[in-house]
Amino acid sequence: MDAFVALGGQSNKEGTISKGTLMEIIKTEFELTIDMEEYLKKIGGETDKINYYQFCVMLDAGTSGNPSRVSSYLS
Repeated sequence: MDAFVALGGQSNKEGTISKGTLMEIIKTEFELTIDMEEYLKKIGGETDKINYYQFCVMLDAGTSGNPSRVSSYLS
């Protein structure tokens, strides 16, 4: 939740964050070279914004199918 809010979302799970901002942070701060634009298209469609649910799905994707706390929180 803190990361979502820090990126521009609201603490009540409303609002959206910018895909561009998220991709910039991933590339510059974390120095990751994965194709985030393609990945974000898969979870967020063609829009330039990501809602809280999409943000949680993105974070949960690296668990190789094992439910994480994010999945538990959303259900």
